[in-house]
Amino acid sequence: MTGFVENLELEYKRASVFAAPILAGGGVIVKILDAMAAGVPVVTTSFGNEVIRAEAGKDILVADSPEDFALDLVMLLKDPEIRNSVAERGHRHLSVNFSEERLLRTLDAAYQELISSAG
Repeated sequence: MTGFVENLELEYKRASVFAAPILAGGGVIVKILDAMAAGVPVVTTSFGNEVIRAEAGKDILVADSPEDFALDLVMLLKDPEIRNSVAERGHRHLSVNFSEERLLRTLDAAYQELISSAG
């Protein structure tokens, strides 16, 4: 724990893993997206992955009990091959599903639906 930092991106790049024990849902957890963008493998809960919809066990690790969460963190820390695979797949998932183009298409579709239902 470092407290406030000036350059959060640098902290992500220094990290081996990112732990996001989210216990309640409520939209996209931007910190998880930031970690994935920086190429850091993520361990989170079902709530943390709810909107991100990454493939559990491949793009992201999802654990809902404290024991499973700890086991996943330890596994990533001990196994560089798995750690790198989850990091790469997570980054790819982010690039495909949260690209500017994809977000604009989703927003446009939502607007079109609103226009259609208003008319």
